[in-house]
Amino acid sequence: MNELARKTGFVKRASSKLKGFEIIETFSSDTITDPYISYDGLCSQIEKLNPDASMTPQALEQRVNSPECVEYLKTVFEESINGKLLPKDMPLPDLLNYFENIYIEDSTAVTLHEKLADEFRGSGGSASKAAIKVDCIYELRNQQIANITLKEGTNPDQNMAAAINDIMKPGDLRMADLGYFSVPSLMDADANSAFYLSRLLKSCHVYLQEDDQEPANLAEYLNRKPPNTHAIDLKVYIGKKEKFPVRLIAYRLPQEVVSERRRKARKSAQKKGRTLTKDYMAWLGFSFFITNVPDDIWTAEIPGTIYRIRWQIELIFKNWKSLLHIHVLRGFKPERIRCLIYGKLIAAAIMTMGYRYATVAGCCIHQREISFFKMIGWIKRDMRLKKLFHAPYEILEELDRELKRLSKQKRKRKTTLELIQYESGYLNYENN
Repeated sequence: MNELARKTGFVKRASSKLKGFEIIETFSSDTITDPYISYDGLCSQIEKLNPDASMTPQALEQRVNSPECVEYLKTVFEESINGKLLPKDMPLPDLLNYFENIYIEDSTAVTLHEKLADEFRGSGGSASKAAIKVDCIYELRNQQIANITLKEGTNPDQNMAAAINDIMKPGDLRMADLGYFSVPSLMDADANSAFYLSRLLKSCHVYLQEDDQEPANLAEYLNRKPPNTHAIDLKVYIGKKEKFPVRLIAYRLPQEVVSERRRKARKSAQKKGRTLTKDYMAWLGFSFFITNVPDDIWTAEIPGTIYRIRWQIELIFKNWKSLLHIHVLRGFKPERIRCLIYGKLIAAAIMTMGYRYATVAGCCIHQREISFFKMIGWIKRDMRLKKLFHAPYEILEELDRELKRLSKQKRKRKTTLELIQYESGYLNYENN
């Protein structure tokens, strides 16, 4: 880290008393312990780490609010997510072992002070005038952050849809929120012999035959199928111009689920002064997924269940906010905001590596899944995050002794991985 401080220009002289490591530990540990810590408090923590690096809050503020400091923290973060703690030996269900890597992607928004609107534009209106989006690609097999991109709040997720293809290799699988739906991006993944599983966007044109001139009314077509058909597997073509062949799986939903979806849709439409069409109401009677995974690997009942894995990244964001306070970004200077969030993300990367270690050990020793929430909470207690910087193996040894306590509680309802392991069909498990 001290070497990176010199390479990025954060430390310009070899004689500098501030080496760089102090900034990393302080911004990735103390800003989590006390998310509202002041520059005076940061100076105090730096001096505890290195008595020779004593400085005034004004001097630290000047160092932090610089492009060099941002570049330094960003570089250390990128190094941290590239680190490999263990080889790939994550125990996964057979239905997932076909893929080399499994990527899930989503983003979360963090509101900022409105003075930052020029640098980080927000949506405005009832939302904040200033916001930053954290776009995360998470790799499930390694339980590792594959990539994080910071973008302004008004930047739609769809603009990031193609970025995941730069990471993916043949044999990899991608899943993302519906906001990332992009036919060209899916075509690129398919062309590179990678796999995808996605929900189908309502506005996407779907053709039952390649030479069809008009897109199909899917709900109307499917409602002509026998009503006892739960999963309908079709080869269709999507895209207004592309006519890209995909495997479409439509699930006929239980009536109680359909009624609830329609109730929520009406309520949302009323708030916006809109009227729902009959076509849209019929569409809500189904869940639609598209994939290029062949049916000899996944039967039609399976893709909807596997897509539940995507919620893992929603839980990660929730835990990052509740336990790591990545949404608490105080200040009016863009550089400070970037330094704060990169510091917190360095901590997130370190904790994620620890979680991966615990997940492998927990499955091998106790045959239990480890709770990400419990794991982060455990590292936060008793100054363990700080200790990870100085004595990581001592913390790992302590973690070995605590694995059972950090396991998920046994429940009557199966976890997502258990549902996949038992090859439970989409929504069939609700009745188990």
